[in-house]
Amino acid sequence: MKINAKTKILIIKSAVILFAFCIFVLIVKGIKHSAFIEALHQANNSEEHDYPNVAKQDSTEYSYPVNTLYFDSPSDQKQIGKTITLTDSNSNYYYNVNYPATGISTIDELLKNNAETELSAYLGNISDYVAENSGMRAGLTIDYQSYLTGDSLLSVVFTIIYDSPQYTNPLYTVRTHNFLLKSGEEIPLSNLLAGKYEKYLSSKVAEHLKADANLKQTMNESTYADNYSAHADNFNKYAFSNSGLTLYYNPYEIASGEYGIISVFIPAKDIYPFIIYDPFKQVDIIPQPAPTEQPSSLCQTDIDPEKPMIALTFDDGPRAESTNAILDVLEQYNCRASFFVLGSRAANEKTTLKRAAALGCDIGNHSYSHTRLSTLNKKGRIKEIAKTNNVLKKLINKKARFVRTPYGQTAGVTKHINYPIILWNVDTEDWKTLKPKKIIKAATGNIKDGDIILMHDIYNSTAQAVETIVPRLLKKGYQLVTISELFKYRNTKPKKHKAYFNVTGK
Repeated sequence: MKINAKTKILIIKSAVILFAFCIFVLIVKGIKHSAFIEALHQANNSEEHDYPNVAKQDSTEYSYPVNTLYFDSPSDQKQIGKTITLTDSNSNYYYNVNYPATGISTIDELLKNNAETELSAYLGNISDYVAENSGMRAGLTIDYQSYLTGDSLLSVVFTIIYDSPQYTNPLYTVRTHNFLLKSGEEIPLSNLLAGKYEKYLSSKVAEHLKADANLKQTMNESTYADNYSAHADNFNKYAFSNSGLTLYYNPYEIASGEYGIISVFIPAKDIYPFIIYDPFKQVDIIPQPAPTEQPSSLCQTDIDPEKPMIALTFDDGPRAESTNAILDVLEQYNCRASFFVLGSRAANEKTTLKRAAALGCDIGNHSYSHTRLSTLNKKGRIKEIAKTNNVLKKLINKKARFVRTPYGQTAGVTKHINYPIILWNVDTEDWKTLKPKKIIKAATGNIKDGDIILMHDIYNSTAQAVETIVPRLLKKGYQLVTISELFKYRNTKPKKHKAYFNVTGK
């Protein structure tokens, strides 16, 4: 069959077009790494992660004069704040609670209240617990990390560890607080990020899990996946720093509990497209410690019998850490107090006991073992007091002049105590609240000349309260004296077997 000229031309054109198309395909494949294809790839990524075009607000609107804050001992993980510690230890439990004071009152009050609430709940839960041995004690440990981002954001990350014989392993919990320094208020992540940030953060958590061979195995479990899905509530434990954003998850939230607390870090450059202003800026910081009150104008001088006076008294010690903290304050303001010690503790706290005596404080007798004297016979009651006085005689070369019975008990036992019995008329209940603010209020509120105030020097919370109690009472015009001085300057001679709740001299 003959092909006419027109048909030949059509075939040739079709072949040329097909050839040209093939060449075009090869060229496109050959330049897949060109700028055009790279730009296209970036466009696809942008669509995948929904990068927003967030218009940045002026960062100066969020600025705060950070050099007014506390930077006592800056480190990589404690960048800001003065560490406040609450600690105690006995045969049944221990606790060590740390939190920062920043210099912004609203922030400091919140962090303090949260730490004290956690501690109070812990002590309430173990109030009836008796450890079989030292290895079976219950324990609470709270520590923190603090991060300053630029001059506007403060993030505090608490790690809480509960240890108990009831648990196979200690229980770990993470809690975060994030503040705008300018307002002193906590701020949720949803107020800092815009666009579809939830989807992006969810993808970053997934990437973190995939990168770990062990964690990757848990990703198919819907219970875990739901906790890092694209929902704002799944990203409420977070912390900013100048390096970027870190998300935190408690054990069993996004993986098996054996992996503990999981943190997912996202660099600043990656989170920048979503944030509503630029907090990631370098700020010149001049570290400075928390200020201490200058006591010079408040220092107590010679006792004036015509002026009101009060006796601060402390039971159940001595305990080196907290008792010495109280002695530091008394020495600073040239004041004295009375310490009713347990013989069982005094025997192991020779240095602290000697210091208290050398500062002119009264050392009273609070029995040897803090046993209810009503449960003992006459011989047992006498022995409890005598045993402690023997310890005191050996350690400070003098016996106590006064006795405070355990639990303030007097009914049926005073006749066997051959000493004046010193009780109290102002009870701070520091053992019950463990809250410095409440202790301060009780010790400085409704008080009057001749009062005897009860506290316990075995608690760090009491030692912290004393830092405020002493200067506040001095400012109110009270002189802080020992029980011996109270009797002396009120012209009252203490009598054996008699209980005294205050000493007014009237």
